[in-house]
Amino acid sequence: TAPAQKTGSKAYMKSCKLQWTQCEKCKQFAVVERGHTVPGPSDHWRCYQNTWNPRLAACLSEEEFNTLYKDFAATTTLYTKSLPTKLLGKEVCLWQLYNYVTQLGGWESVVENGWMNVVITKTRPEWNG
Repeated sequence: TAPAQKTGSKAYMKSCKLQWTQCEKCKQFAVVERGHTVPGPSDHWRCYQNTWNPRLAACLSEEEFNTLYKDFAATTTLYTKSLPTKLLGKEVCLWQLYNYVTQLGGWESVVENGWMNVVITKTRPEWNG
């Protein structure tokens, strides 16, 4: 039998068959679905080129996200006003967390597919041991 893969390792992430690209304009990441070409490091990829998931084919900068989040939090009584900004005791950018979870299909999809460690290592790359 093959040795067990370390959760959160590069081998683990590769086994999930998730490939990512990043918009050069807004810096959002996008999961490149199977059957589509992953843009190379010298390609100038932008969100509008996301043909595999048109619902997410729009730029959203960190500043825009923060404005939308603050407006939403001001109008709701949900727990969103006190969302944690730490993950395993380390500071986390909520915009990045939102971006990765959205690209993976939402929290249900993340949990169902066992991708929590992918989210953690994408949010805190130094944990990608």
